[in-house]
Amino acid sequence: MHRFACQVSLRDFCRESRVFMAASKIQAHVRGMLTRNYVARLAEEAEWPLKGWFEYTGMGRDCVQLNVKFLLNPSFDAFRHFRKYGKQQTLLQRLQEMQAEIDSCLRMYLGPAEYAAMEARKAAGSAAQRAKAEAEREQEEVNAMAAADQESFAIEKTANDRQAAVRREEEEKLRAEEEERLRAEEEERLRAEEEERLRAEAEAQRAEEDANISTVSQALANFTYAAQALLGEEPAPVEEVEPAAQQEAAVSREAAEEVQRPAEDQEPAPAEKVEEPAAQQEAAASRYAEEVQRPAEDQALTLHSIHEVARKLLAPSSKAKSP
Repeated sequence: MHRFACQVSLRDFCRESRVFMAASKIQAHVRGMLTRNYVARLAEEAEWPLKGWFEYTGMGRDCVQLNVKFLLNPSFDAFRHFRKYGKQQTLLQRLQEMQAEIDSCLRMYLGPAEYAAMEARKAAGSAAQRAKAEAEREQEEVNAMAAADQESFAIEKTANDRQAAVRREEEEKLRAEEEERLRAEEEERLRAEEEERLRAEAEAQRAEEDANISTVSQALANFTYAAQALLGEEPAPVEEVEPAAQQEAAVSREAAEEVQRPAEDQEPAPAEKVEEPAAQQEAAASRYAEEVQRPAEDQALTLHSIHEVARKLLAPSSKAKSP
């Protein structure tokens, strides 16, 4: 119970402490506000040259006895008053009055002659100071004009440099565009020449292939004609060929006619040479095969291909008697 009572006392003390602290803070704020207002009032009153005193006493329903007095302000601050209400002309006038009083004292102390000499020296010093000030001012003006000219020259130079840089960039851009255009034209021309060359090569190759095909076809046709002539069959009509091919076909026909010529038209041969026509036929066939094989090799064809073609062409005449 004693501990509980102490807790209650501690709680009351804490609450009273908070209340005391709050009241102290409120009072401090109020006192600070009042003090600041009072300081501002004192600063304002320090600018008053006079203070007014008003006293009145009631004499009836609508009348009063009033006493007004104006007293010098003991806390008057002339500097604050002049800073707030003074004028530049007043300050100059006060300075002139002070200087006049000083001059009067000096005249009375030094005498007229010595005071005149002092005034002359003062005038000479003032003239020298004015001349020096004028020279300094002129020098400053000259320096300012030189600085302005230099600045304008620098600005003009910067502007010219910028314009030159822009002009140079434009010229480089135009030069680059011209070089790019010339390069594109050169590439286009080279491409056209390459295409023309490829086209010419393709046409030449096509013409060569056509010539090769025509030559091989003619050689096969001649081979077929000669084979049919050797087998005694009616040769098929041969298309019109080139002179060289016609000459080869004529030679083959003559060889076939000589092989098929009757035995009675030929000289009698001895017994050991009975099979001479077969040998002649084989020799003619081999000679014609060699004649056919030579242009075939020139046209990149193999002998095997020629024999295969000949075998296919001679397949329908397999019933005929072989020589």
